[in-house]
Amino acid sequence: MRTIAIALFTTLVSALFVVSGTVGATAESSGSATSARTGVQSVDQVLVKKKRKKAKCKKAKKGKKAKRRKACAKKPQPQPPVVYQPMMSAGGFHTCEIRTDASAWCWGSNNLGQLGIGNLVEMHSPVQEATHAQWRSISVGDTHTCGIKLDGSAWCWGSNAGGELGDGTTLNKMVPTRVAGSMSWTQISAGDADTCGIQLGGTVWCWGDNGAGQIGDGTFSDRWLPTKISGTSLWRSIDLGTRSACAIRTDSTAWCWGANSSGQLGDASITDKNIPTKVTGGVIWQSITAGYAHSCGIATNAIAWCWGSNANGRLGDGSTTNRLTPTKVAGAHSWRSLSAGSFHTCGIRVDDNLLCWGSNINGQLGDGTQSEGHSPQGVAGLNGMSGISAGYRYNCAISVSGSRWCWGYNYFGQLGHGDTVQLLSPKALT
Repeated sequence: MRTIAIALFTTLVSALFVVSGTVGATAESSGSATSARTGVQSVDQVLVKKKRKKAKCKKAKKGKKAKRRKACAKKPQPQPPVVYQPMMSAGGFHTCEIRTDASAWCWGSNNLGQLGIGNLVEMHSPVQEATHAQWRSISVGDTHTCGIKLDGSAWCWGSNAGGELGDGTTLNKMVPTRVAGSMSWTQISAGDADTCGIQLGGTVWCWGDNGAGQIGDGTFSDRWLPTKISGTSLWRSIDLGTRSACAIRTDSTAWCWGANSSGQLGDASITDKNIPTKVTGGVIWQSITAGYAHSCGIATNAIAWCWGSNANGRLGDGSTTNRLTPTKVAGAHSWRSLSAGSFHTCGIRVDDNLLCWGSNINGQLGDGTQSEGHSPQGVAGLNGMSGISAGYRYNCAISVSGSRWCWGYNYFGQLGHGDTVQLLSPKALT
């Protein structure tokens, strides 16, 4: 629902070494080819020295001269720096990000410890989580946060009223607390008062509040520990909305479960489901996102579809009519990513342009007004974007150059600008 899609990558930095020829007059008396003006050796001289050293090292290996063997030993090469792709996740009233050094920072509401900084103080600017660990991904829910460390372990913090932290208790935590079990995780998504993740082997596990069947295990009982959802399928991605979840299997079919009062499960009904239920329409899916009472996805042909509640035009089909099955988003757009927020939706096209639609009461559409939009419209001043996360009436986004932007509702300082001023258009974080 809220997390900017994340990917871990390594940037290799290579060094260029240039060997110069002689410049100007040479020192003939010494017989060397070293430049009298520059002190730079010629290519021939460098090659001769390398050959001599190689020959000496061959003898050293056979001999007993420890000093020479040590001098000929291969020196360890410096390792290229590792750079991690930044990501941001907008939630209920707080926001978190992962920076290029894999550190995690959060800001906004902190009444239940959801910032993970060891206290309950509200923060209007980014603060690093208490453990100063390195993180692969992070996901912000309503009042809790979860992340995956570089070693694949899952950790959660904040509200735990429904067991959404997955540590076997219902006690709130002010610092990252490990999710029970020794499983290695590839994805995690924090919802309203529940959490789901994909294990390394491709199975989905969920925990927390299960009042609408959002755990997907065939019951309506809360789970304080990771519980495998029904079925034997393997999964590629998952996203949690408000009391609902949607995921894509490895065969590119989409399935949803949990609350369905507005048709957000996409199965042509308004009945809650406590097991994964296939989204109708026969679309081959690339990605999926779940919001407050609506869901959206991108097909493999880059066409966007939405379904569920269409109050304020959040489905983007030019109307405000609820849809019980996937409906195409208006316009001839090709999409790369989507994020369903509370009452609005945002997406990035394949040309890196950012568009939003739906409710705009707090300026979350970023067009400088508070007028709602029923079809995709551009965000003022933002082009060349790489990631978007839609939260509760606000958004945060990252540009291809790495700059971070937030706008919309800001009562708790969730925009990270050091204040609580609502913004009708994007502003860069410093």
